Amino acid sequence: MPYDSILDVFKQDGWRFGNCSVIVYDRHREDIFGRHFLRDLYDGSAAAGILGDLFCGMTDLSADAICGYLSTRNPLLILAVDRDYADGRAWETAGFAFPTVMVGGRLVPSVATGEPPRQTEKSILIGYGFLREWWGKPEITVLAMLMSAYFFVTQNLVALHGQSYPWNRLTSKFIRKFGAYESGRIPKFLDTRDGVLVDSIVSTLMREDFESYVRKTLLQIAE
Repeated sequence: MPYDSILDVFKQDGWRFGNCSVIVYDRHREDIFGRHFLRDLYDGSAAAGILGDLFCGMTDLSADAICGYLSTRNPLLILAVDRDYADGRAWETAGFAFPTVMVGGRLVPSVATGEPPRQTEKSILIGYGFLREWWGKPEITVLAMLMSAYFFVTQNLVALHGQSYPWNRLTSKFIRKFGAYESGRIPKFLDTRDGVLVDSIVSTLMREDFESYVRKTLLQIAE
C-alpha cells in the first residue's frame, strides 16, 4: 500500500517548493524540452566536470554512451529553477537525477481471500548531479529534497541508496544533511578509465530519517 506521510505535501504542490521544482523528462514533449535536451544536458555536465563522478564505474563517457543511457532511465528527473527566457521557457536546468537499480516492489498474493495483492518493500540506487553554476547555492538543497521526496513517494520506497568513488567526499557530506549515512564499502567494485578497480562507497537514506528531516525543515520555515 502507498505511504501516507509528510512527503505528500510536495506531491500536492506538484513537486514544487518556492522557485524550485522537479520535472519528469519526456522526449515527446518538445514543447517543454526542445529537440536536443539530452545532448544539452550532456554538454552542461561535461562543462561542469561531473561526468566521471556522476557516472561512476562507466568508462565510456562519450555523448552517445551517456545520452543513450539517460534515454533508458525511468524516470529521469530534471531539477529545475524558475527563470524567464525570451523564448518563453520558464525554468533553467540546475541538475538531474535517475534510478540505476531497483530492488523489491514485487506483487505477492494476499493471504486473505479476495484481497488485492500487496507490494513488497522496495528500494532503489540513484545517481544525481548538479551543474557547476549551481554549486553552493541554496537551491540545490531544496532540489535534492524535492528529488528525494519524489522518489520515495512515487516509487513507494523504504530507502534510497547511492554509490560514489572513495575520493568524492563532497557528495557524502552533502547528503548527510538529509539524514543519509555511509552504510558500507564494496571493495574493488568501480571501474576507472585507466582500468584500475576501486572501492565503491555506499550511502543510504532511510525513509523515516528523511521524513524527520522534512518535518523539521517545514516547521522551521513556518516559525
